[in-house]
Amino acid sequence: MSRELAELIFPKVTKSTSEYEKLYPLRLDAKGKQQCCVRFAPSPTGFLHIGAIYTALINRLFADHNDGVFLLRIEDTDQKRSVPGAVEEIISSFALFNIKVDEGATSSASSKGEYGPYFQSQRKEIYEAFAKELVARGDAYPCFCSPEDLEEMRQRQMETKSPVMGYAESDARCRQLSTEEQIARIKRGDDYIIRLRSRGSHEQTRVFTDGLRGELEMPVNNQDIVIIKADGLPTYHFAHSVDDHLMRTSHVIRADE
Repeated sequence: MSRELAELIFPKVTKSTSEYEKLYPLRLDAKGKQQCCVRFAPSPTGFLHIGAIYTALINRLFADHNDGVFLLRIEDTDQKRSVPGAVEEIISSFALFNIKVDEGATSSASSKGEYGPYFQSQRKEIYEAFAKELVARGDAYPCFCSPEDLEEMRQRQMETKSPVMGYAESDARCRQLSTEEQIARIKRGDDYIIRLRSRGSHEQTRVFTDGLRGELEMPVNNQDIVIIKADGLPTYHFAHSVDDHLMRTSHVIRADE
């Protein structure tokens, strides 16, 4: 655990994750049980295809059937791919198919609801607070590997037919750095990203229950995935995990991809 390291990486983050937990309370129904909450969370990269409309409609119907909430969240952390006017296209497509939104974006500049902001680009300080907490707990760390380092690792893994692929387990070299080494390199000005410290192994699997398919078994994640990029913005998988938690999403309904 390193609070000093976390403070060095995120010196401007003053609000704790526990404070955000209080800001976004659990959604409870009249009986005190968790309220159903589903979301449609597109990236504003162009027109919606019919499959996306179908997924949104299923979410709307599921919320109606369970006296729940359906929200529209715009996942716009990838600014390079964002298209001007795409949010308005999404909203007009919803109107065309009579898909009503209870919370979320109402235009590219406005939204409604108590669990916002509903644009990921406006939630950077929230993601940083959770990343800071992970670093302080030792569950995330700075990675200084260059693109060349990563390419060399991939080539070696393929040539040796390694059972471990990607930045994982013993090949996650920056995972082995001491806190003192990490602090020294950051103060020296070395470029870095933030990775999640996975506790998984390529030999492990986990069993879970899918709402449609029933009991499924899948490999446990062993990848030390990137959660904060070099530009300081969160990756998609980290951002939407934090959002689903704080927006109190109860069910995730999306295409089988």
